[in-house]
Amino acid sequence: MSTLGPLEDERGVDRAAIRELLALTPAERVERLVSTVEVWSAILAHRDASDVR
Repeated sequence: MSTLGPLEDERGVDRAAIRELLALTPAERVERLVSTVEVWSAILAHRDASDVR
C-alpha cells in the first residue's frame, strides 16, 4: 500500500508545487530562488549568532 498523497510522485515530490514553479517565467523563478536563499541565509545567521556552546 502506498503512503503517497494524490499530488505526489513516486519520489514524494509535490506535483502541484512543480506545476506552480513551471508556470513562472525564468525571471520570476530566479526572483523566488533569490528570496528563498535570503530567508535561509537570515535563518542560519540568526542560528549562528545565538549558538551558545
